[in-house]
Amino acid sequence: MVLSTIDEIAIEPEKKRKWRGPKGYNYNIDSILPVDYSDRTTIDIKSESVGYEEAPSILEWSEAEEKAIRRKIDWHTVPLTTVLYLLCFLDRSNIGNARIQGMAKDINLEGFRFNWVLSIFYIVYLFVEVPSNIVLKRVGSRFYLPFLVVGFGVVSLCTAFVKTYEGLAAARAFLGVFEGGAMPGFSFFLSSFYRREELLLRIGILISSASLSGAFGGLLATGLSRVPEWGFDGMPIHTWRNIFFFEGFVTILIGLFAPLWMPTNPATAYFLTDRERAIAVERLQREHKSDANEPVSLDHVKRAVF
Repeated sequence: MVLSTIDEIAIEPEKKRKWRGPKGYNYNIDSILPVDYSDRTTIDIKSESVGYEEAPSILEWSEAEEKAIRRKIDWHTVPLTTVLYLLCFLDRSNIGNARIQGMAKDINLEGFRFNWVLSIFYIVYLFVEVPSNIVLKRVGSRFYLPFLVVGFGVVSLCTAFVKTYEGLAAARAFLGVFEGGAMPGFSFFLSSFYRREELLLRIGILISSASLSGAFGGLLATGLSRVPEWGFDGMPIHTWRNIFFFEGFVTILIGLFAPLWMPTNPATAYFLTDRERAIAVERLQREHKSDANEPVSLDHVKRAVF
């Protein structure tokens, strides 16, 4: 009896195989192979190996770690958006304080003119909301939202120089263009960092800034209206014009510096470490995957409308 190992098994060289190709052409298969097997008489089985890629590990984190990340996000998103929305409402509502300080008399806002000036703002505001959010998703919040803030700050500042009813109406229309994207933009920005159940408190803080502006907006307007008259030749700045000028000027300054503090999304947040960024992104993705399997019901529609 002859015993042999599997390491080396003698084989006879195979005859050269031929394959008949199209149009009667014959091809020598061995001639087109990258390795010549005609002289190989042994098979080395020991050299064969199979490689497997290591499966990606699942990202896990503790509740304490997630709370720490959420606190960092809170500090870099909620105060900034609250201040910016506060400025938005100040520039929107200062026309009422300006009217009390003599604007109606200076530019002849008789009859329904003042009402039309107010309505023009909201008409433009209504039509701008959706297109502005489309642009926001393409451009990114870090620069687009501060751009809106600077925009309505410039409009507010320029309102200090209007002399006619038509000029005031045009200024209010442009104010609606920039402020129309502010509220939905800030809401979209916060939703990029927080889960659905976490948004309630943050959006509530954001909306509260509107009431805050009404609380001290009148006091601020009274103080600004008492600034002594100043200005340029033919365009003195006084009383109600001071309100628009200084509030607009402060809004522009804050809007210009806002991109230095405002992040774009969790994946690129400069204040988080690499692991914290991964956790911030993963926790939102897991929620979105679970929400994708939730069917839309009539109850959802009722809650959205009413």
